[in-house]
Amino acid sequence: MKSPRIYTYKVTFEELPYFYWGVHKESKFNDGYLGSPVTHKWMWEFYTPHLQICEIFTYDGKGWIKAQTMEKRIIKSFLNDPYCLNENYGGTIFSLEVNRRGGLLGAAAIHEEKGPDGKSIAAVKRGSKGGQSTWEKQVGIYAPGVQSEAGKIGGKITSSQKWKSDIDGYVGSAANVVNRHNARGWDPNARTKLT
Repeated sequence: MKSPRIYTYKVTFEELPYFYWGVHKESKFNDGYLGSPVTHKWMWEFYTPHLQICEIFTYDGKGWIKAQTMEKRIIKSFLNDPYCLNENYGGTIFSLEVNRRGGLLGAAAIHEEKGPDGKSIAAVKRGSKGGQSTWEKQVGIYAPGVQSEAGKIGGKITSSQKWKSDIDGYVGSAANVVNRHNARGWDPNARTKLT
């Protein structure tokens, strides 16, 4: 009986030029594993996937770490290839397409969800229950006048400056606009000072 393996793999499809990279630690030899896609899972069900084992590693902790490191290197070099079905590597670095879709969804949420004062409540909804309760009761950092005072650091009022993103129209402090742009891979200087 053959022992289980740890390996990097590539899944291809008979009918399409698309491919998917991954790493797997078998529970038993040749367990029939064909990847764990999330976004494009329907392709595995609709088309004919084939598994190609690329490199086999020792079946231990060190082998597993080496295999995961190799998987990240492989995916990183193909991440923005139009035929690559991997959406990210390492769980934190996402393809340009995923970042674009996320940016559009985030922008839509910010522009659609408004509170009674006309300001976005999307961030509050995504926050903790305590944060939402604080906002609803208009206490703590949401108490009238508190936010304008929050910018006073060392005698300087930083919250009085408002900047607008030239890309998506988001309005906030200079730091907030720059951080938003950096998170989406946009030019941090594409902003206009309003006040």
